[in-house]
Amino acid sequence: MGLHNSPRLRDTVPGAAPCDEGFRSLAEACPDAVLVAQDGRFVYANAAAAHVHGYADAAEFLARPMEALVAAEDLHDVKARITEVLSGVGPVPHECEYHAVHRNGQAIAMTMSSRRITFGDRPAVLSFGHDVSDRKRLERKLLDSDRMAAVGTLAAGVAHEVNNPLTYVLLNLRRLRRSLPGFIGTGADRELCEQLLDEALDGSERVRLIVKDLLELGRPTAPDPVPTQVATVVESAVKLVRTSLRHRAQIIRHYRPSPPILANPTRLGQVFLNLLINAGQSFHTDDVDHNEIHIGVGPRGHDRVTVEVRDNGIGIVGGNRERIFDPFFTTKPVGTGVGLGLTVARSIVESLGGQLALE
Repeated sequence: MGLHNSPRLRDTVPGAAPCDEGFRSLAEACPDAVLVAQDGRFVYANAAAAHVHGYADAAEFLARPMEALVAAEDLHDVKARITEVLSGVGPVPHECEYHAVHRNGQAIAMTMSSRRITFGDRPAVLSFGHDVSDRKRLERKLLDSDRMAAVGTLAAGVAHEVNNPLTYVLLNLRRLRRSLPGFIGTGADRELCEQLLDEALDGSERVRLIVKDLLELGRPTAPDPVPTQVATVVESAVKLVRTSLRHRAQIIRHYRPSPPILANPTRLGQVFLNLLINAGQSFHTDDVDHNEIHIGVGPRGHDRVTVEVRDNGIGIVGGNRERIFDPFFTTKPVGTGVGLGLTVARSIVESLGGQLALE
């Protein structure tokens, strides 16, 4: 394809050859991004290319170097593909995927098809790009749904199988702990037995909580929703954790009048309790003067309520942000968590028609 000069076009970079009027008309009518790369940068872009990257027009887009338009992790591969297409040696994959960079800094999933052309009597690469961010999000959601369905089915089966023997193990351990003074008087033997029983009870209680979370994971819907004041449920959760957090962090409330929602207060309380406990665990040290957990409740429109739990702890490492809702993913030390809390919390919220997200 040959693209020739047209002196009145402004969608090429200064010094680059303006493009043929016929090509420009076709490119501007194309709903996908159309780009021409030459000498290591983009020298032509249609309006769709500028729009998908968040720029007002092609001139603003083309003023940016390629390094600002392609994600750093994909930049080398994109440049290598351009070089490969220009060389004309060997077959070039018809389509590739990479991440572009929006003007606001967010990544955009793109597919790109490229061909070698002549632009201003010199070799160049013509590329057609399509924004597939929505498709990728849908694919991830479908995969998550399939995974959650499988995990939920497995979890419910395992939990029911474990729950029955666990019940009598706990009952017998508690009975034995209460009866121990009658069996053994005093001394080192009794202290050792008490220690061993306490450890067994503690371990069994952890298993019971894991089973409880597994059972919650297997329940996709909330039973018997009733009109619920969210702030009241939040305050109940705050009261439950206040004692355990009183030397670690201060809890600061921000409640605004909000409409009632249809929910199961018990299950909703489990969500807020989990979020508050996680917030308390985000601090390395006990420092009630500086450690803060903010919990806010406020209306969103006429029939929705937003709850925000925020802390000034260590935060979440970037690579873990996409995984925090995955079943059994945890950054906590071994023995302090199994990575089901946020999974269960999101399952409960979504069963109520809501959303649980991380910012």
